Amino acid sequence: MSTHIDDLRRRLFDAIDGVVAGTMSVEQARQISELSQVVVNSAKVEVDYLRVTDGGKSAFIERGQGLPALSKDPLNDALRGRLGRDK
Repeated sequence: MSTHIDDLRRRLFDAIDGVVAGTMSVEQARQISELSQVVVNSAKVEVDYLRVTDGGKSAFIERGQGLPALSKDPLNDALRGRLGRDK
């Protein structure tokens, strides 16, 4: 089993497709959604940790080459269109 954010997205979209196609029950999809939320919440804690420690690595959320460092104020940066770039 892979443990990367892209795999989580794929599984969630597979669940949606399954419900639409009738091959997965709504209850099964709901359970997948609830479990996925736990993973997402865990990732949020990981991102907060990376922010507080000024970096590090994450096997779940990898920063690729050339992406901006985590911002101390991501909401303000997003509102101003900076998304983590230097001010």
